[in-house]
Amino acid sequence: MKEPTKAEIMLEQVTKSNKLMKQLQLCKDHPIPPLRLDLRPSTKSIKAFQENVQVRIDQLTAQREKAVALVRQIPDGEARLVLQLRYGLLDNATKKTPWLDVPALMNYEMETIYRRHRKGIDYLNMLLENEVKFDVEARKPEY
Repeated sequence: MKEPTKAEIMLEQVTKSNKLMKQLQLCKDHPIPPLRLDLRPSTKSIKAFQENVQVRIDQLTAQREKAVALVRQIPDGEARLVLQLRYGLLDNATKKTPWLDVPALMNYEMETIYRRHRKGIDYLNMLLENEVKFDVEARKPEY
């Protein structure tokens, strides 16, 4: 089995982040922790706990927004839609659409969906690679 690409890793992390954000929001809204949760001294007060949870939610939201923005840059609309459906990146979606549901939503055969998915992943990897190159070039010192 081959190693996952940067794009595949990023999309899987976003999917996991969506679930974690829901759990953290619940913790923030109802801050009485379960008995097995041991709060650190820095989070003993409910207010501090809520603030720490909100910081984590904000971090995960920023990570998700970055992924959504990158996926929106994919020029092939069908490849983009497959990724958005599959990884819960449409509007307020937070769950992955199961593979078997995607063909019915897009009116394509499963094989076509897999091809579009691969094309979307390839575009995303290219965007991520260009982003890294741009970031490295921006940090080069001028002499």
